[in-house]
Amino acid sequence: MRNLVTLTGRLTKDPVVFENADGSKTVMVDIAVQNSFTNKEGKRDSQFIKTQAFVKAGAKSLGPYEHIKKGDLVGLNGELRSTQYVSKETGEPVYAQYVFINSVDMYASADHNKPATEIVAETVEIVEDAVPQFD
Repeated sequence: MRNLVTLTGRLTKDPVVFENADGSKTVMVDIAVQNSFTNKEGKRDSQFIKTQAFVKAGAKSLGPYEHIKKGDLVGLNGELRSTQYVSKETGEPVYAQYVFINSVDMYASADHNKPATEIVAETVEIVEDAVPQFD
């Protein structure tokens, strides 16, 4: 069995980077992905999906996350993960799912003046046993 997620869409905002206590970084990326079917009006609605990645402590760069920004068309490959945490407001357990990113491919920049040769495709270094952080 495999847990594999592939998303292709546009970033809805710039990646948000958080520094973890151990020096690693958590990167949050929000992506809009069109549905594969049309609605009653014949249009394709979109899903807005929260994703997350980790960059190892001591990494020389943020990898592809330094090169992508709001509006860029990207491909994200990863796996679906589930987590549970206690709400700071209510003290009740909260259950969440998110896509954990294993790799990023850039297809088109939001800056239409940027030549395709300048688009960077990299694979991010992933911390296997990283614990997600939620607000």
